[in-house]
This record gives sequence, C-alpha cells and structure tokens, in this order.
Amino acid sequence: MKTILTGRHLNLSERLTNHTEEKTTKLEKYFQKLRKAQVIFSKEKNDYEAELIIQGDGVQFYGKEKAADFFPAIDLVVSKVENQIIRYKEKKSSHKVVPPKELIKEEVPSSEFVNLKLKPVSDKPTDKIEAYLEMKINEQNFILFKQGTENNTNSVNKNYAIIFKKNDAYRMIEIVFEDLKKDKLAEEIFVEYELEILNDSITKPEIKFNKKSDYYLHFLSLEDAFLEIQRGNLTFLPFFNSETESLNIIYLNGKEYEVMVPAI
Repeated sequence: MKTILTGRHLNLSERLTNHTEEKTTKLEKYFQKLRKAQVIFSKEKNDYEAELIIQGDGVQFYGKEKAADFFPAIDLVVSKVENQIIRYKEKKSSHKVVPPKELIKEEVPSSEFVNLKLKPVSDKPTDKIEAYLEMKINEQNFILFKQGTENNTNSVNKNYAIIFKKNDAYRMIEIVFEDLKKDKLAEEIFVEYELEILNDSITKPEIKFNKKSDYYLHFLSLEDAFLEIQRGNLTFLPFFNSETESLNIIYLNGKEYEVMVPAI
C-alpha cells in the first residue's frame, strides 16, 4: 500500500509519520487491493485536523476529524473511515463484518435521510463561464454542470464540474470521467481551480481559472454526506459520491435537504 502524508503549511515529525503509517496499515486487511492511503494534516487556531482518503478495490472512503493534537485526530479519523469500510463491506456481503473492539460507536442518521430529494442537473453541455453566470443569476453559491458547449455533439461526454463559493472566493473542481474509469489515483482524476474575477459583468464576465496544486473535496457516501452537512451546520456541501462515483452537491432548501446529481 502507498501512503501519502501531507502537511498544509506545516512540517510533520518523524514520530507522527510513523504513528500515522502504523494506524493506516491496519486498514489493509479489509481489501484485496488497497492502492493508496492519503492523509492531510492542517492546523487552524487550536484545532488539529486530520483528513484521510482510502482507495481500494475500486472504492474510495473519506473522513475528517479534529482534536487537541494530531495524534488523537489521526486515531479518530482512522476509526471513522474503518467504520465506513465495515458498513460498505456488510452491504456488499451476505455475512456481517465484525468490527475491532476499539471502534467508536457508529452514528445513526436522522430519519430525514430517507426523504432526500435527488435533483438531476441538465444533461446539456455548458461552458464554465455560462455555468458561473447561471449560478449568479439564480443567487446560489454552487452549481453542478456537464462541461462542454452547445456545439459539443459528443453524446458520451460525462465530464462534470462543480463551481462553488468557499469563504470569499470561488472554486471549480472538475472530474475527468475517462480517467475515473481507468481507476487512476484520486489526484489524477480531479483538478481544482481558483476563480480570479477580473470583471463580474452579468453579460460578459472576465474570469481566469487558475489551476491549483491540490484539490478540496470530500469522498463520502450519500448517507455520510447527509451526516456531515448536519454535523457542520452547513447550507451546502460539494462531495464525490463514493457509491455512484460522481460529483454531487447536498444542500439545504428551506427546511429540506436536496442533492444535485449528474443526469447520467
């Protein structure tokens, strides 16, 4: 298994590196082919955050936890992702997977989860500038759209992208469908851009799409995305649906939760 550790604006100690590799290696037993474990550490004020992305057997799992130090943060996120893996394996198998004793208690979603409304987006290819304008006209902070132009006659084009507002800036994440089907690593199938708004005209905006070196995206099942948006008290959450292998956006519309999904 390949383990990739990244520190956002910080250096990782050898002790933390060894501890993290020891913890993530435990997850190998659940897979026939575990390709990669990616761990991202970051710190904001007194919060020490660990994100974990696991890719194996053609499925991806994601978790994020905060603690008073990086060591308990990585312990918590490994347990969280291990829970996800166990639940997934149980759904795919006729026998129950027995979790280790140290696993934390699994959260039970609200009954609202079963009432989630799926909102397929238009199958019409849309230019990214037009998508940005549509988002602004509808007074939303996010949009999911199929990339392309009206002149695009390629009926098998399934490349989708998300534009969303993060803090005071706009980001775009695109997924290359062909690369996804080749089972490439996560950083090879997603590209993130930061939008530099030069002219925010509603008729003819000027926007630069500056490619970033990394991407910001949650890898979640629909059920876990529902839990995450409730837990974080968010109005919307872009994520990669690990069950359908597609870009989704879950959001709060009034008092109900809805999910934007590709029209594939």
